[in-house]
Amino acid sequence: MKKIVLLVLVMVLAGGMALSAQTYRNELFTQDARVMAMGGFTAVANDINALFYNPAGLAYLPARDFMLGTTFYSDLSGKGIDFFADFDPDDEDFDPEDVILPLRFTSLTSRAAFAERNWGVAAVSEMGVQPIEVLLDEEEEQLDIIYVPTHNLGLVGGVGFSSGPIAVGGNIRLYRALPKFDDKTVSLGFDEDGEIKEDDLDKAMEDIRETFFAFEDDVNMEVGVGAMVTLGSLSAGAYIESLMDVLEYEDHIFERAWKSMSIGAAFTPFENRLYPSARMQLINLVIAGDFTYIGDDELRSMGIGTEVGLRLGRAVTFDLRGGYRQPMPGDFGDMEIDTSKGEVFFGLGAKLIALDLNFTAAIPAGLLEEMGEWDDEEDVVFGDYNPRFSISAGLRL
Repeated sequence: MKKIVLLVLVMVLAGGMALSAQTYRNELFTQDARVMAMGGFTAVANDINALFYNPAGLAYLPARDFMLGTTFYSDLSGKGIDFFADFDPDDEDFDPEDVILPLRFTSLTSRAAFAERNWGVAAVSEMGVQPIEVLLDEEEEQLDIIYVPTHNLGLVGGVGFSSGPIAVGGNIRLYRALPKFDDKTVSLGFDEDGEIKEDDLDKAMEDIRETFFAFEDDVNMEVGVGAMVTLGSLSAGAYIESLMDVLEYEDHIFERAWKSMSIGAAFTPFENRLYPSARMQLINLVIAGDFTYIGDDELRSMGIGTEVGLRLGRAVTFDLRGGYRQPMPGDFGDMEIDTSKGEVFFGLGAKLIALDLNFTAAIPAGLLEEMGEWDDEEDVVFGDYNPRFSISAGLRL
């Protein structure tokens, strides 16, 4: 009976890994605090992130961009809000696990990237950890915690070319990415007598650990293609993220392309893509919107955002950012704006000489709506997102 329970448990987790693989491999390359705060980047693509979000933007890159840095990213579980609100570091009963568990997933991504007009390359390394609670079915008594580590690697190269207001581009991504788990709580069942012997429980826990640690994905390759049309300060872009997946289904090529496509628009009144100035403008303003995975009934989402700041040459900059993103699952005819299911972004960025810092926090809109009426004894439904934050820091030239 125990072997059956353990086998079912591992199969369920493996299924969760397969379902989350597509979104996770993308996060390996695109995790960046600036982009996270803006809600959309498909048509912005005015820095080294064009390499990941729409390589067609490389054709209009205003200046050479080199970045060597790291991004810390984490999101909170539902109970994490209560914990951090009441956190007391002087508590004698403080347990480090009390800090780790509220962090649903935590990662540190290091990136070395270089881009100039028409091309770019990058290497990415991510190290992460996700705690998984193991509970008893009936009593829901915590027995143990499994810390699932990940170490993911990626290489990407891209090119973009323009002919006046029209640009096209593509990128190739090589990666080894272990997916995150959608649910960080798993259960062990009871035997026929309604209990699990201590020795059997220890063996079951060890088997689960070995399963997680032994799991590795092979090196994968993916190709993305993008296009951009610009009138100078007003731009529209489209990006098909998974061309290899599209070509694999010859009978449904347009359906698969639609499924992995993102489209966006951006307005940059102080930046003209067709006639870039050698001198940086004093004021920076970006207004952008994206519609991602437009043909995917599960992953589809829409986002809008803005960035406003000052530029004192290329050595000193300061920006404030804000955005909103909401999942739009289901048939197109059933899509609707529902702020209780979305999330709101707040971010800021600064650069001094070569030191570049960016911070973004994302708060579920439903949580903001409930903040004034929140009863500590009631569960708060966040929608499809958890509270999360990201900090990017590094050298940028």
